[in-house]
Amino acid sequence: MSLLESRKGDAGYVSEVQERISAAKKTLRLKKVSGANSIIAEVKYSSPSSKAAFSGSTVEEVVGDYLKGGAAAISVLTEEKYFRGSLAFLERARKVADLPLMRKDFILDDFQVDEARAFGADGVLLIVSLLGEELGDMLDHAHSLSLWCLVEAHSEEEVDAALDAGADLIGINNRSLSSMKLDLNTTIRLSGLIPKTKKLVTESGINSAEDIKKLKQECVRKPDFYLVGTSLMQAQDRVEKLGELAKA
Repeated sequence: MSLLESRKGDAGYVSEVQERISAAKKTLRLKKVSGANSIIAEVKYSSPSSKAAFSGSTVEEVVGDYLKGGAAAISVLTEEKYFRGSLAFLERARKVADLPLMRKDFILDDFQVDEARAFGADGVLLIVSLLGEELGDMLDHAHSLSLWCLVEAHSEEEVDAALDAGADLIGINNRSLSSMKLDLNTTIRLSGLIPKTKKLVTESGINSAEDIKKLKQECVRKPDFYLVGTSLMQAQDRVEKLGELAKA
């Protein structure tokens, strides 16, 4: 039995989730930062693509640095097996953050969306390649809970699928899920497919101010948000690093 199945099978836990949803506060909408690059800063403690050490800081310390550094929003990895995440991290981040929070996980079930709302998220990550034809229904369910959705694509076909499903916030992941290779040109190549009426997020592989400058200069349309995780978590000074990216 998977961890998700175990949680869904616990009647007491399911009841708690629904009670939390009923008592949840109004969700915070994703907004661009005025006069700076809008960074969605990520709380993550491990990654299958990196062998380097991640921060030993607490969730509260990391989130505090992101608040000081001027993040537009915070992404919290809750996936347990590959990223050492936890729903508890989301709940702890919510207690100290007054910014929009996103649950980042491999979401395949409506109940994971319920959990996101229950534990304090304002938005969720939905991956086109994982959800396929179920993407539209998952979007509808998230919206019914007042959650916004970052819909992640890796190709022209997936961008089309995201648009067809009605996504307003589209993420281009620069990491191939099949090869795990990074290429910022993925966002550069696909950015022109995103209508100006939609918001564009570029994800993965953003390590420096030069990377952001490259994306701003070479994309057909400049990204609205930059999702950054590993380079911030591994920085000696997260506040300084976030500031460098925001001002690039």
